[in-house]
Amino acid sequence: MSISTKSKQNLLYIGIALAIVIASYVIFQISQSLNKKINYVYAKTGRITSFEEARAIVVRDEVVLNTSSFSGEMQIKVLDSSRVAKNDVIASFVSKADIEENIQLEELDNQIQEQIESSDIEYSTDLKTLEKTIENNIYNIVKEKNNIYDVNITKKDLIANFDQKIDEIGKAVSIDSELHNLVEERKELEKNISSSKEVLRAPDSGLVSYRVDGYEKSFTLDTFSELSLKKIKQVKYLNNQQVPITTDKVKIIDNFYTYLVVITKSEEAKALHLNDRIKICLDTNFNSFERANVDYIIEDGKERILVLKIFGNSEKLSKYRAINAYLVWWNYEGIKVPNEAIYDTYVKYDENDEYGIKLKAVKIIGTTGYQKEAWIKEEQSAEGFTIISNYADEELLNLNIPEELIEDRNQVNMYDKIVVNS
Repeated sequence: MSISTKSKQNLLYIGIALAIVIASYVIFQISQSLNKKINYVYAKTGRITSFEEARAIVVRDEVVLNTSSFSGEMQIKVLDSSRVAKNDVIASFVSKADIEENIQLEELDNQIQEQIESSDIEYSTDLKTLEKTIENNIYNIVKEKNNIYDVNITKKDLIANFDQKIDEIGKAVSIDSELHNLVEERKELEKNISSSKEVLRAPDSGLVSYRVDGYEKSFTLDTFSELSLKKIKQVKYLNNQQVPITTDKVKIIDNFYTYLVVITKSEEAKALHLNDRIKICLDTNFNSFERANVDYIIEDGKERILVLKIFGNSEKLSKYRAINAYLVWWNYEGIKVPNEAIYDTYVKYDENDEYGIKLKAVKIIGTTGYQKEAWIKEEQSAEGFTIISNYADEELLNLNIPEELIEDRNQVNMYDKIVVNS
């Protein structure tokens, strides 16, 4: 064999070996590609919010009532954070004599009840109607057990109904009967108790609060110009720490609006002007927002003091002097996906178009396991996620995309599988 022939054979062997290596590599890569795990997320509704967390001092239109002129033990008639109308009785002050007479009244009620059960009383139509009213009120108290305000109103009605029932029974029985005499004795005792009782009435309508903390005069609607970083930071209460209820002090709070005083140095806050409207959230779930109006602005060095007037949550806020507040700059809801799932795609206007128009897209895993491309709009991005939405037909037509492509396009629907590692 000649040297040239042997060389040709060696080259042939080398070529075959290289072909085998290349084929093996290609097969390996295809195998790896087929076996590659595809990560995906389900298309679900989510929220992206831009906000600033701030400590807020709660300022209200509140008036502490004078209770020092009353004698006796203060007995609360209206619960904390309940609404009252002007001249409603908030509390009564009971002396030792009142306590003794109330005990006598209870004893008389027991004797009257015993006489009612043992006497043959002919109930009039009015009495029967009154009995039905009492039954309804008792049922309403049970039904409204989670609504303290309604329960208190029903309790007042029920007590009045019982008093009226005893009075009507006294009229229905014989004048010389023991039951009639007991009812008359009860009336006289009630008059004595009523005439000797001292009561505290609401000077105006609003919310009743027994959470008097001493800051009522320091933070008022008339002293916003005196606010400073030092004054705000000296408030002793922790955020979301309830002011304890006092047993001898009470105040009336305007229940239509509340002011929140916050310190901020964000760029968004610095861009605010008087009378601008923003949203405030009082919990980290961002499920509900309060409307807020910028009522006062104080510049203090690099920081800014904002006085925000909100129109809601008066009952909740009446329990606090300092809270966590979230100033919401923007809030988007929609289909929320990781940023890694979004990529650029080019849609050609026709076969001869080299580039076409660039759109954002995601890949959806179809029912057969194949991946389909869907064009999407990016609404807002933050912290590695984006809120996306589908294009409307008209929007794509305005981009000069052919109708046949628009009709055949894929769209993202709820609970679709969206590929993340494409």
